[in-house]
Amino acid sequence: MTKNHCGFSLMELLIALVIVGILSAIAVPTYNTYTKRAHYSEIVLATQPYKMAVMECFISTSDLSKCHGGTEGIPADVDQGNDTIKSIKINQGIITVTPNTKNGITETDTYILTPNINGSRLQWAASGGAVTTGLTR
Repeated sequence: MTKNHCGFSLMELLIALVIVGILSAIAVPTYNTYTKRAHYSEIVLATQPYKMAVMECFISTSDLSKCHGGTEGIPADVDQGNDTIKSIKINQGIITVTPNTKNGITETDTYILTPNINGSRLQWAASGGAVTTGLTR
């Protein structure tokens, strides 16, 4: 006589449970990092108009020391931004963005863009807490 088995044995269920546990242990931290980076992209994109204005200021004055927020066509510094950005400051062409604490991003995750003169062009170097923690590429 043969016995019909229906269902899984205890060992098969435990193996499936272990596999699901390992996958979730890898997936959850990866997803959290992904969502932080996605929220931080708004901060990176907010610097674009300021970068263009600093470049225009440099082209017209040939001197980055004259490029401050609210002068030479550069938008004024922002002290109270939206719910993502706390402040944007421009000093001698250096753009510093401080984010609000939200979605795992803290105020220490600053984004600093420093212009470097290369002939008659500007090249931008990113630094700050967001670069060291890997929120930007």
